[in-house]
Amino acid sequence: MVEALPLCDAISDRKWVFDFVILISQYRSWEGLNITIMILKRFLDNKGKVAIYPSKLRSKHIVLEYLSEKFDNEVVYSEAEVNEILKEHHTFEDWARLRRDLVDFKYMSRSQDGARYKLQESK
Repeated sequence: MVEALPLCDAISDRKWVFDFVILISQYRSWEGLNITIMILKRFLDNKGKVAIYPSKLRSKHIVLEYLSEKFDNEVVYSEAEVNEILKEHHTFEDWARLRRDLVDFKYMSRSQDGARYKLQESK
């Protein structure tokens, strides 16, 4: 069994608290949340930016969920705006892949002409 981390140990910076409040609401147990935090922490740097993009599907979904929380549900974004938000929240300079995966895994929708993006209601 995986050892569960206390929430205060999993969050090293107070600004992360707001990001994790959303995660907390999606889990029925602390164990599920702790596992998600442990997985997510492996891919984030000390500033909360995605430093490594996972190859495993489960981990990829956790990272994409984390990135999707950086977007406002009520806003329709241009491709350039999506790119800028993604650039602010990752360090490995492949925002195009992240943008495509957000769409392919249905975290965001894209207009047919590729000019507009919107966060999906719920995954």
